[in-house]
Amino acid sequence: MFLDTYEPLRPDLYRYCSQLTRSPWDAEDMTQETMARAFASLGIMAEPPRSLRA
Repeated sequence: MFLDTYEPLRPDLYRYCSQLTRSPWDAEDMTQETMARAFASLGIMAEPPRSLRA
């Protein structure tokens, strides 16, 4: 379920992180950290978010 929902957003997230960091390595680290935090928060969310692109 997680991969089906969040993986399609990875390219957009990476582009955003790349613009913030101006470094492909830091952007990849930031993307991975964001995805890991999203995965970890699944257990504490009352319901899944409706719009993930916000």
